[in-house]
Amino acid sequence: MHSIEIRQTGPTSGRLKNSITLELISSERLVAVTIWESGESEVITARIGSADDPSVSLAQLRTVNDVAELLTRVAMTMSEDEV
Repeated sequence: MHSIEIRQTGPTSGRLKNSITLELISSERLVAVTIWESGESEVITARIGSADDPSVSLAQLRTVNDVAELLTRVAMTMSEDEV
């Protein structure tokens, strides 16, 4: 099992669009998840050491279930490197 480092930025306050960002970093992959209080979200996924452009996914989170589904997808992405 690979170790995963998690970094949190925020939550911000006093901005036009307050947000929180979680970065999940393994030896193989970086995933950055930003969620704004408006419900907007952005997930950036990149392979470490790859010249490929990172993938970017945008979504509107309307419910707590939407947040849970987003985090489940992120966890699945991070576990893709497990063998």
